Amino acid sequence: MGEKSDIVRGLVCEGLGHLGILLDAQKNELGATSAVTEIQAAGSAVKILIIPTNEELEIANQTKDVIEERV
Repeated sequence: MGEKSDIVRGLVCEGLGHLGILLDAQKNELGATSAVTEIQAAGSAVKILIIPTNEELEIANQTKDVIEERV
């Protein structure tokens, strides 16, 4: 969730420190690169990742698969 929104990522992780989920606010604000980006704080028991996605491509691929199955 929140690949393109530091606010959403921050809200999702808020209050989860008791589960070992500690977000690094500065890394979170910098956001994603073209690769998987780690944004957890030092000492976090859990990795927090921004994973780039391409929903449009996935929708196109699945649509193509459905059309090909019907032909």
